[in-house]
Amino acid sequence: MRYIGKREDKQKAKVMEEMIKTENLTKVYNGNKAVDGLNLEVEEGTTFGFLGLNGAGKTTTVRMLATILDPTSGKASVYGHDIVKDRVEIRKIIGVVTEESGVTQPDWTPLEYLEFFGAIHGMDDSLIKERTKELLQMMDLYERRYDPMKTFSGGMMRRAEIARVLLHNPKVLFLDEPTREFDIPGKRYIWNLLQDLKHDQDVTIFLSSHDIREIEVLCDRVCIIHKGKIVFSGDADKLKSGKGTSDELEENVTKLLKGEIVE
Repeated sequence: MRYIGKREDKQKAKVMEEMIKTENLTKVYNGNKAVDGLNLEVEEGTTFGFLGLNGAGKTTTVRMLATILDPTSGKASVYGHDIVKDRVEIRKIIGVVTEESGVTQPDWTPLEYLEFFGAIHGMDDSLIKERTKELLQMMDLYERRYDPMKTFSGGMMRRAEIARVLLHNPKVLFLDEPTREFDIPGKRYIWNLLQDLKHDQDVTIFLSSHDIREIEVLCDRVCIIHKGKIVFSGDADKLKSGKGTSDELEENVTKLLKGEIVE
């Protein structure tokens, strides 16, 4: 896999469909609105950057979309399935890596880890074995397939998590800081993997990251929230002004994350 930077989107023969949609999505904790009337539309086969400082409501939003939390009001759908009424259907088609997630049983080997989650998804044994081998090779973990994961580095643990979420060929990926444990070559490998999933399999990626370069390379559209409300939503390129440099992108994103107005 070769890193080539951000690719131009292919002209798709079919009409783009909404994979994720929210309407006035709201979550209240102890009288405080963690997410306040969020309206989003994410098209199929795109990478959508979802940014916010700690406490902005980013993680709460992802948890609602992934059917882990119920909204207080409003509604949302993933691939046409309601996040409250259709939890089982949604969980069949999504993969989730949250910032705080980790390997559930560190004494397990990568083989045991993926076999367990393959069974949870109802995959047959032959498919589990095939996909497990394929993904462990892809993530450069095959030679360590019999080793307890508690002996792994942070980056190796993260690669095992990414293998887990790809095991059942999800249509939607919710990724929160997916490359935070990686060195530069590792980041670029994962970036290419995500681009291939988007372009070749029309996988929709809902990405949260604090890495400005990652957002610049991967995202088609970006939404920035501050105190639970949207302060920017649009094409990633619109976050650049003047000469359109990465420094300007970082400056504008930083201002918006703080709730400041960008000219």
